[in-house]
Amino acid sequence: MNQIETQEQNQIDQCSTHKGYPIQFFNTNLSTDTNQIGFCSRCVTKNLLQGKDLLFYADIAESSDTEILTNWPIMEDKSILSNLKNTLNEQKECFQDELQTIELFIEELQYKLNQKILKMKKAAINYLSDKIVTKSRLLEVYQNISCKKEFQNYIQQMLQGNKQGLEQINNLIKESHKNRIQNQQIIQEEFQKFQESNQFLQLKFPKLIQKQIFQKLKLIKHYFLDNHLRNDKIINIETQNNIEDFQDYISQCASPYVQHIDSLKDLQFNHLSNPQFEYIIQTAQFQIQKNQYISQLNENQFSEQSLSSFKNIEKLTKDFQNLTQEFNKKQQLIMNELMFKHKYELDATENYQFIKSLKDNYSQTNQIIKKSKEGLTKIKQKSSQLMVQFFTEKAIDPSKKYTIQFEFKPFIGDENSYKIAIGVIQKSKCNQQWLDQENLSLSDLFFSNHVSNKFNLSKKGYLFNNSQIRRSELMRKLEFQFCLQDKFFQIADYPDYKNVTQAKEEEVARYQSSQEYVFGIEHYSIKSIKILKFVEGFMINN
Repeated sequence: MNQIETQEQNQIDQCSTHKGYPIQFFNTNLSTDTNQIGFCSRCVTKNLLQGKDLLFYADIAESSDTEILTNWPIMEDKSILSNLKNTLNEQKECFQDELQTIELFIEELQYKLNQKILKMKKAAINYLSDKIVTKSRLLEVYQNISCKKEFQNYIQQMLQGNKQGLEQINNLIKESHKNRIQNQQIIQEEFQKFQESNQFLQLKFPKLIQKQIFQKLKLIKHYFLDNHLRNDKIINIETQNNIEDFQDYISQCASPYVQHIDSLKDLQFNHLSNPQFEYIIQTAQFQIQKNQYISQLNENQFSEQSLSSFKNIEKLTKDFQNLTQEFNKKQQLIMNELMFKHKYELDATENYQFIKSLKDNYSQTNQIIKKSKEGLTKIKQKSSQLMVQFFTEKAIDPSKKYTIQFEFKPFIGDENSYKIAIGVIQKSKCNQQWLDQENLSLSDLFFSNHVSNKFNLSKKGYLFNNSQIRRSELMRKLEFQFCLQDKFFQIADYPDYKNVTQAKEEEVARYQSSQEYVFGIEHYSIKSIKILKFVEGFMINN
């Protein structure tokens, strides 16, 4: 033993049992008969004391502020301190500064949100810069068509006695009369785009999403400001779309907590609709009553009251199932109305590329499918008086609603003889049959301007194949809307919707849900077809 250790030994109190021996251990098991607290090394060996009840003085004296002792302070279950020590040792590097962890999370969240918003802003501005029709753009179109400046100059010349002024006015009026239909169409189209732009710029749907984002950020705030251990599970439920997840959570809660769920309304549920919150409250009430009846069953296993409780639980369960079904129906109606109000559209152009049909050689050699500089798909036919067809390479999603707007031009000289059919066909048949071919094995879900229409519900104006309009200029710019699952098919002239043809329910009876379908167009003597818009969702115009 060296000199320093000898000095330390001399400074420590002596053992009360073995004189001259310093105290080295402290007894932590006070439930024994002995009243002795300090033990020397001889006490330990002589009395066969257990190490778990002994505390070595150096362990305390030399312990740092961050060290966890597995046998101090005294606890009934010593594994708690062992678990605490192991956990803190494992988490030491991760949780050196808890506040910094929170700060870094919020800063990272802010950075990621900002990056996504900037990326969205750039994409939106680039895409919409030439699509939004402004007031100045509308006035510019009007000025170009009206030639008002020229008209004013000619009038000024006439007032000054220049005979050429009157002659120029005469020519200008004749030119305007000659182009009246074309000019009217241009003005109408631009004006409609202007109105659509104004409606679009109300940003109803983005504002709704923005509100939901703010609500989610509030949940993070409440996580930090409130009891996060309690809120953590609620937040998980908040982020679920299925209300049954919340029902499962309620069933796990103790009755006293569920009884006070009303106090959570402003905190966790203020983003829910009234039907949603009413449903949550009724869910909680159901669970409380159910727990009460189950408690009665536990106390009265074989009593008449138990039988009554069984019946009450059965009735409650049935009532609750009815409540859930009613709630789900209301929620679906709300979502349908919401999507209808907010003009839901998603560009489907990239997802649905067009390919030539393999039905015949002409469809392969006489068609050219390419995209313009503006990103619009164009289909050109090299020679007239040939039947060709093309389809989407990818099958249509039967649950989605599609809107396709397109315009076409027949070959010169074929304005009164061109043919066109628009619709869907089984994917397995698209390279074997014509779209409008009469065949019992096909679904025949199409509109045609030259054969007996499969769809004969005139919603407005004439049927699509009526001789009054079938080859008029009005019907060379069309809008085709359909949803296979809803058995909805409609074709109309665009943008005026003067003639709208739909499918009756019984006319779509041949749709086979087990089959995949593609959208396609069959055409004869049509020089070019331009796809103006291909979107998922309905456009609310008619």
